[in-house]
Amino acid sequence: MGYQAIPNCQLLARSRQEPNFGEHLQFFELYLSDSEAELEREREVDEDEEDYQLPIEFVKEACKLIQQYPDLEHRNLHIGRVWDKFYYLLSPGRRNCEEVAESDWVKKAIFGGSPLNETSKTVIDSHIFYLDPSEVNDIEKKLQITSIEMFSAHWNPLAMSQASVYKIHDRESDEYFHYLQEEFQRFKDFYTLVSSHDEGIITCLS
Repeated sequence: MGYQAIPNCQLLARSRQEPNFGEHLQFFELYLSDSEAELEREREVDEDEEDYQLPIEFVKEACKLIQQYPDLEHRNLHIGRVWDKFYYLLSPGRRNCEEVAESDWVKKAIFGGSPLNETSKTVIDSHIFYLDPSEVNDIEKKLQITSIEMFSAHWNPLAMSQASVYKIHDRESDEYFHYLQEEFQRFKDFYTLVSSHDEGIITCLS
């Protein structure tokens, strides 16, 4: 699961209006590690040059954005395989194997808000989701009052395995649980950072 801060900007507006353009948001961090010139060189040697037009336009927009919003390219987070463990530990509905409302703050914090648009998808055919700044601020407040002790209260690898939590073993070590607590602190810190810049969050399952 990956999260990228995004301000209210032209790149976001175009991504919401143009699904093919919006799909490139899943590569925001990756594209900014490549230069526009490198994409141009790849286009010159590729027979299907049109495939590079949208990525190049996206990188141009993204480069303008990070000039306006310094360090935006570093305001991101990847939590790998721990997302369902977070969900179980934070959500009573998940622990009880009940359907959880889309408006539930835990569900929104982990999986994102509304779809970016109806058709933009990641490479694994999952929607790209967007939380606006007000939603980020609300979630950040909830996370800040969720202590490590509260997060840890329902740690039970056997029960989690029986609830089909993703990538859990019924005999997880204390070292792994310590790692999980550290990842949760990173998750909280990320929301605090993004909230302090009054930005939204793009969420991608990839």
